[in-house]
Amino acid sequence: MWPGASAKPMTGEETVRLIRSAVRASRESLRRLREARESMRTALAKRRQELAVLRPPPPSAPAQTQQQVFAAPTMNGAPVDRCANFAAGCGQEGADQFCKTQGFARATKWDWHYVSRSYVIGWRNYCESAGGHCGALNDVTCTR
Repeated sequence: MWPGASAKPMTGEETVRLIRSAVRASRESLRRLREARESMRTALAKRRQELAVLRPPPPSAPAQTQQQVFAAPTMNGAPVDRCANFAAGCGQEGADQFCKTQGFARATKWDWHYVSRSYVIGWRNYCESAGGHCGALNDVTCTR
C-alpha cells in the first residue's frame, strides 16, 4: 500500500491526486539535483583555475640544440595524451602543445600508441580507459 492509503480502494480522483503529488516531488528533487550539479561545475572550474596559477613554469629547452626528441614524454606521472583537449585537437595539435610546454615552438615529428591512462594537457586531467583506448605520444621531435 502507498503511504496514507487505507484498506478501502481509492477512487480515480484520489489516485490522480496521489500521482500528481509524486510527480511534483520528483520534479522538485530533479531541480535540486540540477542546482547541485551546476554548483559542483562552478566549484570545479574555479579550482582548475587556481591550480593553473600554481603550476610551475615549463622547463627551458637546452640552449645548444634547436631540436630535441622526447622518446616517451610524461606529465603529472602519466604519458602525455596525443590530443590537445579531451578527444579534440588530436595529432599535430597535441604534439605541438606538448612541445610548447617544453619551451619549443612546435613538433616536427611524432608518433603515438594506445595506453590505459594518459594526461591530457589542455584538459588538465587524465584519460583513463581499462580497455586501453587512450592515445599517448612517443618519439616527439620538438623544434624552435
